[in-house]
Amino acid sequence: MKVLLDTNILLDVLLVREPHFEDSKAILTLVATESIQGYVTANSVLDTYYVARKNMTEIEACTAMRNLMDLVAIIAVEGRDCERALLLDHCDFEDAVLLCCGERAEMDVIVTRDAELQSTWHETLKVMTPGALQNLCTPSF
Repeated sequence: MKVLLDTNILLDVLLVREPHFEDSKAILTLVATESIQGYVTANSVLDTYYVARKNMTEIEACTAMRNLMDLVAIIAVEGRDCERALLLDHCDFEDAVLLCCGERAEMDVIVTRDAELQSTWHETLKVMTPGALQNLCTPSF
């Protein structure tokens, strides 16, 4: 399963943001164990570094980013994604760009805590919370 991670999931883990840390960490653990394939957009890498750097040293932020990039693949944000995002009936431009990138890269799921993005209906992409994806990927006995 190809999963596109929203920036908030990355920041939850890097900054140990409670009460979201455990659910978001579980998603990265699924990526690390190759239960799912994890992807992020290039702008998410930049945004994550920017926020991380405000909360840790340069060395810590760079180390965290290297560890993250060892886990996930990076999807480029193309001009056509931005142009198409402007045409979507979605009031949050960044979310619309994420949807367009996810669709172009043939993702199965976008994982986010963004309630507005979760309520978005999309033809080819599911949008789920970390907890919902974890439940989907973890066998119950």
